Amino acid sequence: MFAQYPVARPVYLFAPAVLWPATVRGRGFLAWRRVAATAAICVLALVSCSDRGGVSARPSAPTATSQTVAENPARPRRPHLWVLSIGVSQYHEPQLQLQYAAADAQALADVLKRQEGGPVYDAVHTTVLADAGATRETILQALETFLGEASPLDVAVIFLAGHGLRTEKPTAYYFLTEAASPASPHIAGLDMAELSRQLQRLHRNIPRLVVVLDTCHGGAVAPHSDHAQFGADLAPALAPAEGLYILTAARAGERSFELTQQQHGAFTYALLDGLTGAAASTNGLITVFGLATHASRLVQQLTGDQQRPYIAMIGEDLTLAADPRRLAEITPPPMAVHLARAEPTPQRETLAVRDFEHLGTDASYDWMRRALSQDVLTAFSELHQLDVYDENMLRFVTRDAPDVLDAAQRAGIGMLVEGAYWVQDKQLSVSAQVKSVRPLQLIASARMQGPVDQFSVLTGRLVSTLLEQLPVEVPGPLAQRLQHPEMTSLAARRLLAESDAGGTGGLSPPLGASRSVVPPGAFLWPSWLRLPFDTVAHADTGGPRPSLAGPAPDPETELRVTLDGYRKALEGKDLTTLRSYYEDFTDSQRAALARYFESTEDLRIEFDDVRVAIIGDDAAVSFTRHDRFTDRGTGQPQHATVRVTKRFAKRAGGWVIQKEP
Repeated sequence: MFAQYPVARPVYLFAPAVLWPATVRGRGFLAWRRVAATAAICVLALVSCSDRGGVSARPSAPTATSQTVAENPARPRRPHLWVLSIGVSQYHEPQLQLQYAAADAQALADVLKRQEGGPVYDAVHTTVLADAGATRETILQALETFLGEASPLDVAVIFLAGHGLRTEKPTAYYFLTEAASPASPHIAGLDMAELSRQLQRLHRNIPRLVVVLDTCHGGAVAPHSDHAQFGADLAPALAPAEGLYILTAARAGERSFELTQQQHGAFTYALLDGLTGAAASTNGLITVFGLATHASRLVQQLTGDQQRPYIAMIGEDLTLAADPRRLAEITPPPMAVHLARAEPTPQRETLAVRDFEHLGTDASYDWMRRALSQDVLTAFSELHQLDVYDENMLRFVTRDAPDVLDAAQRAGIGMLVEGAYWVQDKQLSVSAQVKSVRPLQLIASARMQGPVDQFSVLTGRLVSTLLEQLPVEVPGPLAQRLQHPEMTSLAARRLLAESDAGGTGGLSPPLGASRSVVPPGAFLWPSWLRLPFDTVAHADTGGPRPSLAGPAPDPETELRVTLDGYRKALEGKDLTTLRSYYEDFTDSQRAALARYFESTEDLRIEFDDVRVAIIGDDAAVSFTRHDRFTDRGTGQPQHATVRVTKRFAKRAGGWVIQKEP
């Protein structure tokens, strides 16, 4: 039988597929394919609570083992694996005792040690901090000194098991060490903000990060304060980054289980089972996603579907290990060669663009709110120094953020863009500002005014003026398009905006308080991919889309297949097929799409630069859309390029587009 312990809601985490929601290189949210297969950080954080008495399964003193394998000069050096495994079962306060945290920490280090000298790693270095040996000081010291020895070619795994706590006044997140008290977690607990800063420093040298969380609700232990919450998700305290992998033990509202017979938590037991070969693919290699998929299925089987783990990823899948039963026969993964040549990528800044504020009273111009932000977003996204995200993506990945500034700070966003506009007597006035988040100060501003039918020209000039004030290099083709827009028809631009927004012209309310006339506030998101383990793929044909049988497909692939089917239906002006891609296909949306289709001839549509953020059964997909057509009203060729974010939900038939909140 197994004992239960409650689990908190899943991480909002940052994107890129796209998603977990801050900048790449330590704050990035969605950029992934830009970095070669360089080193990786895998943070396996199991923060758990139990209502059962705890037993110290391992000695509390830290242990460290490593063995250097002689390198063969005839082949490139393979990575080393660095494992920092931390678990606290025994606490000073009796009601905090856990059963298997320390045992889980030692077990993970032991199973990964078996990878030494195999096809993936030349050497494996391990340090275990358990119970009294896992203090705030020893944890931070191990991050700095032990993992500080890793090179950019290596992989680092950080395993964290114990109690998690969130305080409300002020809001802060803590990992409780043995001596920590829930009443005063700041005295001996590990502040997750401090851990996040350490990880960001490590990330500059080791460019990928994986975080696996198992948190619980406060019901397992007696609360010590009205302002403290047990089992709070610790992920929001970690700044997102490209190459971020987060494995989480349960979804929102679910309970995590402990297996008394196996003497491990159900999730840890499933991970160990996968790392001993059960999660290996046919080539004998074990990837992060493959391990997560195996763990999810096994945990659901062990708990009767009461506990469903999921994964959040930023970046491509990572080869984490090899089947230890077949080490001699497995071909080393190609990433070892790339790693030997890879160098750290320069840091990129993250920037987010908020929907513009309409200060006028004529609702017929409401469509410009999204259109203006899309045009700014589209132009900024072509700058190689920036990772750029829109308000829709920011709202998705920081659902609990009270306002935009708080969301930006949580996500590690570097700059915010915000603007306002109004139309009077057929004259459009539009202004925008770019501000840094920390410290909050003005960086650039611009204002344009002119005939409303010159919408695209005015927008291009607005963006050009902002870019002139920023330390960025503007590509020649972008500068040319800003000066000479390819989308000159105001009517066509409006029809495109309304069809994309759902046909009403109305948009979701802005996040946070209302803004002033020219308030600043854009936000920069890193790239994030948030993926549930048991995702369902879609066919790219119209009508119902069946689930795929057998092993779970690559989540990036299934979402791209769905998105491409949606694109084909748009290009074919097939309203019947388009309906199957929406959870709620309203009459107003159908009418808006019909108006757009009727206004275009020879419509060609392309999607590129796709970025995905997934939280449980929900996803946000950001992409650049190119529409080329002949305007039936003027007979002129048009080319619209807009950055779009769509919300998706996983249903029985596959992924469907959701209505914006």
